Amino acid sequence: MTTLDPRFPHPNGCVVADSAGRPYSALLNMTDISANNNKFFILQVVQSEGRFFCFRRWGRVGAAGECTMEESASLDQAIAVFERWYRNKTQSDWNTPYVPRPNTYTPITPFAPPAPATTAPFGSAPPSFSATPADSK
Repeated sequence: MTTLDPRFPHPNGCVVADSAGRPYSALLNMTDISANNNKFFILQVVQSEGRFFCFRRWGRVGAAGECTMEESASLDQAIAVFERWYRNKTQSDWNTPYVPRPNTYTPITPFAPPAPATTAPFGSAPPSFSATPADSK
C-alpha cells in the first residue's frame, strides 16, 4: 500500500493502483549541483469520496514545497493527467522502463513520504545508535 501524501487536503483519500497493483504514485528528483538545484516532484492519482484527482507537490528537497490537485471527471481521465505530468517531467512514459535524460527528473522508487524526524533527550543515544565502539575487542 502506498502512502498518500500528507499534504493531500481530503482526509479519506487513497492512492489508486492499476490492475497489477502498481500504485499511480511517483517521487521524482532533479539534482544539478552546478546550478544549485535539488528539487522534488510528487505525483499521485487519488480517489476521495467517489472523486478522482491528480495530486502534485513540488519544491526544493528539505522544504514542504507547493501543492495542487486537479479533479477529473473519471479515473481514466485522472490517470491520463498523471501520465502526461510524468512524461513532462521525466521524458519517459509511465508504463515503460525509465531512461535517464539530461535536465529531467529521475524517479525515486518506491514512493514513501519522509518519516517525521525523531529526537532523543540531550545526552542519550537514539534507539538505532550503538554506543559500543566498533573496534573494541
